[in-house]
Amino acid sequence: MSRAIDQQKLSNWYNFQARFYHLWRDDYDNPLIERMATGLAPAGEEAGVLDAGCGTGLFAIGLARLRGRWSIEAIDAAEGMLAVGARQARRLHLENVAFHRGDVAAMPFRDDSFHG
Repeated sequence: MSRAIDQQKLSNWYNFQARFYHLWRDDYDNPLIERMATGLAPAGEEAGVLDAGCGTGLFAIGLARLRGRWSIEAIDAAEGMLAVGARQARRLHLENVAFHRGDVAAMPFRDDSFHG
């Protein structure tokens, strides 16, 4: 029996869950987001950040709210999750976060695109 993950089945499951997933995952003021931001770059500095496997964008949106000068790129394979994240970012009027559909194993970004 193969233990390989069927990426399409996994994406389909997350796409199904997307409309409900954000109901318990939209804690954008979570202290973990502040700790992560502090570890990435000092407040006031510009930074490019990648959220790979972003789901509905909990960290991407949280970081975008916390650090308005940062550019956040969020990538996930599940279109439904991305749609929820993009909708939330628009609702919060965030212009420094972008959601992209893609495979984290083959990302369309240059290696030096993001902060440490």
